[in-house]
Amino acid sequence: MKIHRSFSYGAFAIALGLLAGTSAFAGAIQVSFDENGNGTWQDTTSASQNGYSGTSGTLQFLYETDPTGSVGGNVLVYELPELVISGPVDVGEPGDTVGVTDTNPSDVLFFTNSNGVNDGGADANLMIFYSGDIATGDLADTGLPSFAGTLLDVADETPSGSFQWLPDSGNTFPNGNEYDGISETPEPASLSMMLIGAGILGFGAIRRKTSR
Repeated sequence: MKIHRSFSYGAFAIALGLLAGTSAFAGAIQVSFDENGNGTWQDTTSASQNGYSGTSGTLQFLYETDPTGSVGGNVLVYELPELVISGPVDVGEPGDTVGVTDTNPSDVLFFTNSNGVNDGGADANLMIFYSGDIATGDLADTGLPSFAGTLLDVADETPSGSFQWLPDSGNTFPNGNEYDGISETPEPASLSMMLIGAGILGFGAIRRKTSR
């Protein structure tokens, strides 16, 4: 029965052409995050995933072996409050063209689950943040998956290193899912301003898991 349900969700999502990161069957979410596990979330309904409750809080994260196998070693994995459409998307450098294949992206967001799903279904409750910058030592600085240059550019960084991905036809929260990221390591004041602008201020605590 569970397999049948998962297949039905995936087929429905693909038929609608839903983009990775979209909530197909739940309320809209807004997630703010950086490269070191700091973040917050909001939800238009009561959260249903990863032990969250209520409609807002601190974003939980893991630093663990990549569940998708896309890169070696540990990766930064944020736990989402709702199920979203699985799949990866590219984030471009400042001045790149959104909506076309980006052969040299800055970052990749991969929406998946503990089994590394990538089927375009509403079965992802994790978001992996890969950064192409491996020099600074931030948790996200793993380098990019080999397929990164084959994906469409869905958002571009600003010169300050922030970006916003709006998969629901460009609608911002609460009318669609909103992912507000900082790709460069921010000064504390910059991070505070980003999170305040999203409506919540908070910092995630690291959780290490050897198995799920």
